[in-house]
Order: sequence, then structure tokens, then C-alpha cells
Amino acid sequence: IDEAKLHASFHTVRSAPLVVSLAVSLYERGELDEAETLLEDSLSIIRQFSPADWIAQAYLILSRIKRLRGDNASATHLQNELDLMGRQFSVPRIAAVVGAERARCAVLDNRPEQAVKILKQFNKPGVSDEVADLQLAVSDIESLSLARIRTNIALKNFDDAQQELQKQI
Repeated sequence: IDEAKLHASFHTVRSAPLVVSLAVSLYERGELDEAETLLEDSLSIIRQFSPADWIAQAYLILSRIKRLRGDNASATHLQNELDLMGRQFSVPRIAAVVGAERARCAVLDNRPEQAVKILKQFNKPGVSDEVADLQLAVSDIESLSLARIRTNIALKNFDDAQQELQKQI
């Protein structure tokens, strides 16, 4: 990470994947200031020139940092902006990761019933088929099934959580 920070140019089109990877690593190491600055400085390049999964990772990591700092309005704004991009470009996996993140935040805020409502929108015919096996390889930005398991545990629906786990095995 330190080597990448020293030798990389972060304001070029080709650097977008490196920026996201580095920001994720910094976030996982707890270096929130550096991750936040890196993402904020590079977000427009990432948004314009990166694949959807990289864009989602950048937005959600930045959203989590904002939330950790108590800036829930900015965190929600980033989630809304990402959700809008997903709808504009017809990328269902973007809506799925935003939904999973919103459900995660609801559980963290002790609002598991809200998490259930959020996750139910992905149980509609056609939608669930497109995003059922979605997973992003970033820290604990997860699949919808993991979000459902977390929500069921928060609601003390252990049988439902176990059923969801068994479906994934």
C-alpha cells in the first residue's frame, strides 16, 4: 500500500481501478482520512471510466466512511447517487448492492423491520433472478443473501437465517 501511494498517479483514467483497490485497503486498515481523500479526489474519474462494480465499491466505501464520521446525510446522498446511476444505466447489481448496504445500515441502526422492507423489493419476479448470486469482493460489502441473513438474525428469526444459510451452501 505504501509503495502504491508513493508511485501511483491517481488522476488518470488508467488509475481508477488502482484508486479503488487502494482506498479499500486503506479503509480496511482503518486509514479513513487517506481513503476518504483518495476517493473524493478521484470519484469523477472512477464514475466516468470504471466498470459498475468498481464504481459501486468506491461509492459504498466512501458512504461507510461518511457514516462512521457521523455524516449520515452525505452517506445517504452517496447511496442515492449510486442507486440513480444503476437505474439510469439499467445495472440491477448496483441496485442490489445499494439495497444490501441500506439493509445493513438499518440493522446497525437497530431498525431490522426497515431492513426487511428494503430486502423485499429484491424478491420480485425477474429481479431476484438477476441479482440472486451477486457478490462484490470488497470487505463486507456483500450479497443480498448475506444481508437477509444479517436481518433475520437481528429480528431473531433464526430458522429463516438458517434456511438462507443452507441455500448458500
